[in-house]
Amino acid sequence: MGLLIASPQLHGTGGDSCEKALVIPALPFVDAGDTTLFNNTYAPACPFGAPADSAAEDVVYRYVPARREIVTISLCGSGFDTKLYVFQDVCPVGPDPGNPVACSDDDCFGPSGRTLQSHLDGVALAAGSTYYIVVDGFKNERGPYVLTVTSLGCGDCDPGGASEDEPNCGLGQDGQPDDFINGGCNASVPIFSPIKGGQTVCGTTASNPATGARDTDWYQLVLVEESVVSWQVTAEARSLVGIVDNGGVPDCEGVLCFIDFTEAAACQAGRVSAALGPGTWWLYVAPFFQDEEQCTSAYTARVDVRVAADLDGDGVVGPLDLSLLVDSWGPCPAPPRQCAADIDTDGTVGVTDLLILLRQWG
Repeated sequence: MGLLIASPQLHGTGGDSCEKALVIPALPFVDAGDTTLFNNTYAPACPFGAPADSAAEDVVYRYVPARREIVTISLCGSGFDTKLYVFQDVCPVGPDPGNPVACSDDDCFGPSGRTLQSHLDGVALAAGSTYYIVVDGFKNERGPYVLTVTSLGCGDCDPGGASEDEPNCGLGQDGQPDDFINGGCNASVPIFSPIKGGQTVCGTTASNPATGARDTDWYQLVLVEESVVSWQVTAEARSLVGIVDNGGVPDCEGVLCFIDFTEAAACQAGRVSAALGPGTWWLYVAPFFQDEEQCTSAYTARVDVRVAADLDGDGVVGPLDLSLLVDSWGPCPAPPRQCAADIDTDGTVGVTDLLILLRQWG
């Protein structure tokens, strides 16, 4: 299969340097051009630690994200041996090769394996920073290229999702927590966003590396009967996701502990679940302290609730559910040590699960 090359754009002198960079107005973005129309301006070490040996012409694009984004930048499908690197806010001057925040040499793949074009996955861009994307060639390589920049959009709101409506990601102008929406037990006056089973909510979190402060979002779930609760969050930043036990005192004066929690990598779903009794429970999401994330880091979260003993999901606890429980009697398979009939999520289907099922019969 031949390379798919778009018709080169005659950009003229635009894009010949960071000062003349071609603007990327929004994502997704695709452009085609030819590096032979430009000069050799930049030659950083890429891959990192390699000699800064590029004498090829290069072209520069500029992008300023309005919010934090995780992006893919690709030169796959270009017609020569490319190099690709990204500078943040500052480009090298004079003989200084500069220090790109990301770079790629031979990272595309075709039917026969790895090719000589460049590709970057999972590049984290901070809101308001200026990024310069440089299309370059290996040594003296030059020619037609295709540049594609796409956002993973992993925190984009699902259709029908409710907005958290939190200003400035819950951080004040001094960089300290200032969350009057759902700061939970970390707010000066505890406050929570109500949430119901089956609801999706779209929000933001942030942390300030200068002050060490971070925004934590707390959602309040009220159960009227024993239920299995699943809480799933997909965020643009590495996050902590959990279900919090309030100790039976829903004003933050009780004993607070995580019933279940997990660490979720950026753009990877973090999911926790637990069998919970009637009462008030808190669902939690926050970025990690050590990550240098600032507003905004978007996330989408969903809570699902089912009657604990309704194993077949038909809305009735009856003979079929009892049959499923008996058939699953004993330790759950590992890993994970959890199965649908393990209502109390202790890793074993036993007497406690049977008692819960009988209480919920009907």
